[in-house]
Parts: sequence; structure tokens; C-alpha cells
Amino acid sequence: MLLMPINPPVSHRFRLVWVCLCFAFSLCLSNVSAQNMNGRLALGLNGGVVAFNGDVTKHEFIPSIHNPNELRMGGGLHITGVLNPYLSLRYNWFHGQLHGVKKDMQFSSVFNDHSLQLLLNINAVLFERPEKAWVTVFGIVGYGLNSFRSKRMTYPGGVVLEGYGYDFAGKKSGSVTKELSIPVGLSVRTRLDRFIKNYESFMASDRVELMLDLMVHFVNSDKMDALDNTKGNDKFAYLSLGLAFYLF
Repeated sequence: MLLMPINPPVSHRFRLVWVCLCFAFSLCLSNVSAQNMNGRLALGLNGGVVAFNGDVTKHEFIPSIHNPNELRMGGGLHITGVLNPYLSLRYNWFHGQLHGVKKDMQFSSVFNDHSLQLLLNINAVLFERPEKAWVTVFGIVGYGLNSFRSKRMTYPGGVVLEGYGYDFAGKKSGSVTKELSIPVGLSVRTRLDRFIKNYESFMASDRVELMLDLMVHFVNSDKMDALDNTKGNDKFAYLSLGLAFYLF
């Protein structure tokens, strides 16, 4: 007799949640009204800086001005569906790098983060006419899968001490590490037509949003800095600028 595993692999658990949420999203999207909203479905992109919080870093999230090399770049794509005037559901893919220095060691990591995020329109909750506001604020919470490779090295020198997905020569080896992650944050947005007046253009309409996002990703792993210590699970912050274009 075949038995289902009690703890299925991380990627399988993420897919199960993804399928359930996508099904619920499709049902809601077919019934939602676009009235008093920018639209129902949007495509977007973003880019910004990533800061690490873990065992191998001199400062948590906010790097010292004496160690600007702890900051790394990241970028991603997202698809957002408006469920109702209060809630939206977003799929977000995000690629980035992490770096940290502490005493005589440093680490380097590359990752891909896939997540489903629920967005709450705070303006719609607090104000009677949220569509009149120049700036809209969203609270965000999600559920994701982070796959990464990381290596810890001497500082200076760069001799590999330990790695996940790298060998001791610093080359990629084996498979990536996959762990569940929880992204939370805030998004501040405004429409492009707030700044472009008396210009009849489809691209300058209220279909285009500018956004400033601050997200913190809590990863269910202490291996992103290749040092499995007692400090607890790793996390990283992502500050980004982006655009969203509503298709309909």
C-alpha cells in the first residue's frame, strides 16, 4: 500500500498552495468589477538594492558607509490581479544577490525567489474616496519558494570555506537549495497621469503605476550565508522602484 509522505518536499508544498490560490484568484477575477480601479490585471517590473540579515554581516539590513560592498542589486517581474477594491493577488519572481562581511570571513549568494502575495489597499480601508488620493499604500504578505547557492570565504583572500551549490574551487556544483520564505512589506504607488497633464497618450493614462516597494523576505533556512549558526533563520530586505501596466 502506498502512503502519502507526511512532509512533502518544499517545492511540492509551494506548488500545492500556488494551485489553490490561483484557482481562487481565477474565480474572483471573473466576477470583479474594474469600476473605481485602474484595472483588473497588470504586468510589472522592478529593480533595486538588497541587504542581508544573518550571521555573516557587519550591520543588519543597513550596511555601514564604510562597507558599501554589502549591498547588492536585484530585480524582478510580477503579475497582479485585482480581486476587489480592497485586495489584490500578485505573483512575483525576483532574482538577486547577497553579500556580507564579518571579521575574517565573507559570503556571496545568488537566489531566485518565487512568491504569491496578497496586497491590502490601506487607502480603501481608511478613506471613503481612495481613488482621489495621489498616493496609494498597500500592505503585503506572501508565501514563497527561495532557491539559492551560497559560499562562505575568507576575508580577504576569497578562499572557499563552505558552500551550498558550490565546490571548494568556487564553481557551481550540485543542485540549488530550496526553502520556503515569507515576504512582507509595503508598497507606495501613484499613477503616471498625476504628473503628465494635458497629454492624450495611452501610456500616460491611469493604466500606468509607479511604485516604491520595501519588502523583507524571511527564509526558512540559516544557509544563505553558508554558515549554519545559532542566530536563527536568514532574511533579507529589498528596496525597489517599479512600474505596473494594467492590461484591462
